[in-house]
Amino acid sequence: IPVLVVVTLLAGMFAVGLGLILSIATVYFRDLGHLWQLFNQIWMYASGVVFPLTMVDKVQNDLFDKGWQINGGPIPLTTILRLNPAETYLEAFRSCLYDFSLPSLPVFLACLGWAVVMLLLGLVFFRRHAASIVEEL
Repeated sequence: IPVLVVVTLLAGMFAVGLGLILSIATVYFRDLGHLWQLFNQIWMYASGVVFPLTMVDKVQNDLFDKGWQINGGPIPLTTILRLNPAETYLEAFRSCLYDFSLPSLPVFLACLGWAVVMLLLGLVFFRRHAASIVEEL
């Protein structure tokens, strides 16, 4: 449970950073709110909410066996999905809730990295543009 709390706090830090960026961007680009709803749904299904990453590994290998390849190797579906920060958090939550184990060190460090980077980017972006929000509204 303590690790689950830490992972939840890291996911919250990531969400706050993303929220700070989106709040400023929505002031300048009003349609971004509508586009974000669509992007958020696509992001959810691309994050592995419905399927585990091991399933994508199997599909990647099956496609390679059927002749789908890039430069003689399999299509890197697993690598592409691992670049998604939401997949990293989902993997950490799965480890805690389903496997009753600690997330692996690379997953935990990725969660920590995404949280810190997104929160810092959000704070810098928000502080830089916060003074001109009133003029834009």
